[in-house]
Amino acid sequence: MSKAGIIAWECLRQTLNPRHAKRANVISALGGEGSATDLLSYLEDELKLIKTDELPDKVSFTLDPVAEYLAALYVVKNYQSDEKQWRKLIDRLRSKDTEIPLDVREASGGLDSIKGFLLALRDCCVTKGKENEVPRAVIESVSDLADKATIYELIAGLHGNADDVKLARQRLISFGAKAVPYIKKAAEGGDHQLRKVLDEISK
Repeated sequence: MSKAGIIAWECLRQTLNPRHAKRANVISALGGEGSATDLLSYLEDELKLIKTDELPDKVSFTLDPVAEYLAALYVVKNYQSDEKQWRKLIDRLRSKDTEIPLDVREASGGLDSIKGFLLALRDCCVTKGKENEVPRAVIESVSDLADKATIYELIAGLHGNADDVKLARQRLISFGAKAVPYIKKAAEGGDHQLRKVLDEISK
């Protein structure tokens, strides 16, 4: 088991977003003082992977995507074929699936708020799932949630600058029928940008 993955999961475990973890909790998860302290010093001083200088009693990663990927890899390698653990995690992920707000200029604060971890988890499930015996149903559930998170974010992106709007429209259209229910829901307020996307998809 990757020790960096253990640290990353400690940083994401509470919120599914990269956050500070208590140094004491990280050391405990790594098996206690001694080698754990040496490892933290190496990861911070030599690899610059983590940082503790801002909050000495806390540990965080210098780059969120690295923390998200290492945490996702930890989950896949730790949960493997354990359907009970996977079900518990997927229930947590689904609990983030809030309604798209009527003001579609804002992200929902739901699945899109943990999109980084969802995308990393999907990638790890797809690339490492077979060797770790991850159930097919789990991979499909994670993939669906990752797609939905991206769709929510793209819907919010239809109200940025011209370049952002163009890219968001193109990517939403590429999702095809999968995006339609969410776009329709968000378009109930009469948003013309969303109507245009629906027209493009239905062509």
